[in-house]
Amino acid sequence: MIGAAFAAVDGLLSPLPALARLVVWAIIAAAVSMAAYRLTSPQEALQRIRRRRAEVQGELKAYDGAIADAYPLLGESLRLAFAQLLRVLLPTAVAALPILALLYWLDMTYGYRFPAGDETIAARADPPSAEAELVKQSEEAGWSLAVATAGGARLELPLPEPVPVVHERRWWNAIIGNPAGYLPEGWPVELVEIDLPQRDYLPAGPGWLRPWYVPFLAVLFAASLTIKIGFRII
Repeated sequence: MIGAAFAAVDGLLSPLPALARLVVWAIIAAAVSMAAYRLTSPQEALQRIRRRRAEVQGELKAYDGAIADAYPLLGESLRLAFAQLLRVLLPTAVAALPILALLYWLDMTYGYRFPAGDETIAARADPPSAEAELVKQSEEAGWSLAVATAGGARLELPLPEPVPVVHERRWWNAIIGNPAGYLPEGWPVELVEIDLPQRDYLPAGPGWLRPWYVPFLAVLFAASLTIKIGFRII
């Protein structure tokens, strides 16, 4: 399971502060994604297309005749652009898959925190006729999720991790599990959303700048661009 592999790597990074772990994860994601793209993309064909496009663009720049006579060059330029696009669609999708999986796991692992002090947290159940509540048992026992149906049935689940959504086990949980656990299969309540506060990773700035995804995506972009340029990947 991919989620278990992510958790194992994160365990190795546990001596580092949370922000440093996010930076390392971004660098790993950039390296894996760019390697997947490089291995699945036809680099030689893309190089030929790039060279020919440069030649066509040079001819268009030097052209000084009637616009109608330039249509063949313009048409070839468009064909080359579409040819390049078609050749990179599948490799780009392959390269995006590990990043999408990691983003989902990181949001569950680094995105939220339990309330502190007198913070009031709302919880919503589906169907709306049911009621849900986040309950703190004790400092030792931690938090739990209490769910009551309109018919009077009640369920209380331990909530070991601050995750904003708890639901029945779905097929994708075989790939990435929910660290907070699952509602019982067949239980009248299918999903509970909890308005947990986001964790902040930057000490200053507006609220939108402090969540985990801001430093992660910034480092991911910078690392991916560095790898692309350094290894001359098209």
